[in-house]
Amino acid sequence: DFASTIPWGALANTISGGDASQTAQMAKLTKIVKFVRLLRLMRMLRLAKLAMIWEKVEARLGSVILKQSVALLRVILALAGICHWNACIWWMVGQPVSLFTTFLSDEQAEHFKSMRHWTTVPRGSPGETPWTWLERERTAQYIFCFYWTLGVMRTMPAEVTPENQPERIYVMIFMFFAFSAFAICVALITQTFFKFSERKRIFDDDMAQVRMYMRNLKGYNKDKDKAASDQLQKSVKDFLRHLFDVRKTHAKEQAMLNMLPGPMLTRLKFERLAPKLTKLKNSVLMNYPDKAFYHVSELAETPHLPPGFVLSRKGRQAEACWIHLSGRLVAIPEPYQPGFRPSPSDEPILLVDEDCLRDSGPTYSSRTVQAITSAEVIKIDKAKFVERMSTHVELKEYCGFALDANAEISAPIFNGNQQTQGNMDSVVATVACLS
Repeated sequence: DFASTIPWGALANTISGGDASQTAQMAKLTKIVKFVRLLRLMRMLRLAKLAMIWEKVEARLGSVILKQSVALLRVILALAGICHWNACIWWMVGQPVSLFTTFLSDEQAEHFKSMRHWTTVPRGSPGETPWTWLERERTAQYIFCFYWTLGVMRTMPAEVTPENQPERIYVMIFMFFAFSAFAICVALITQTFFKFSERKRIFDDDMAQVRMYMRNLKGYNKDKDKAASDQLQKSVKDFLRHLFDVRKTHAKEQAMLNMLPGPMLTRLKFERLAPKLTKLKNSVLMNYPDKAFYHVSELAETPHLPPGFVLSRKGRQAEACWIHLSGRLVAIPEPYQPGFRPSPSDEPILLVDEDCLRDSGPTYSSRTVQAITSAEVIKIDKAKFVERMSTHVELKEYCGFALDANAEISAPIFNGNQQTQGNMDSVVATVACLS
């Protein structure tokens, strides 16, 4: 900045003592010093800070579409920057007198000035007043040079062609660079555009293979060509679509997350489940410290349930507490009514069998709850919860029960056989999918 503000002309006049020829020569040489202004480009190294800022913004937003949109915009701006700089240089090359001619001797400058230049060639249709690009308005000159540069990156525009040897050499050098830069920019734009729908496209291709597999199944019924019923096919497709929507399949982050150490994965799991676990704050975990939520999240599971899965059955022993994450859970009337269809206005169920975590003894479900769509839930196993809370050094004083070392949490007995809620749920879910 300091070098560019020095009045080199007045300084040369002072040093030369007023000699006109010597002053002119020194002034011409000192113009070279103005190229020190190009060192301002070093300021662009500060753009590295922009990368850090953008990383923080991306971490807050977490949008893949936004990331790809910015990547697409970055390529387009790079292409526009190339066009801008070449437009300025091409205009200077085409002028009889420009910054480049100041480096020539007087004889060479005069010879260059006498050449034909693309800016001074008369143009116009027959019958019209001839004009030159040097006479046009500055805005029209810039727009044309920008347009011409973009055209050269693809082919040679016919409106203007080089008129002398220096212009031809410059255009030849730029075209070597231009076709490579243009090809790279087009490839980057194409790749960025396809990334917008890449995940869905791959999922749709895999789903087509799943549909083909189900259509080609040979059934247990000899009279049918296809074993997979329409209802079963719909359930399978809905469940796979659910896994896709919650990013449990065809998600690139899964491979990266699996590389994380156990404590870090546990912390991420807590951050995800903590807002939902607060539903237990006013009931089961009312008297527990905040640390208890971390332990609950650690022993909790997050299963994905297919349509028709029964979480609890009225009158049966509850073995786990269920907290809704996604999908829809509804209460089913008992006894079951064939043809029952829940109304869209029915209140969704967000918490199931939370009372089973209050006591280490048997607790029975007060209602039947079923997933009518594919759903994701938090499952807090009662046996694990009782063991953790009653044995942890800092938490056992807050729980209202003590675990006997020889005690077992038993399941109810039906028809002489011990049945667990999980076993019954699996049977009911299978029947619901096949019905």
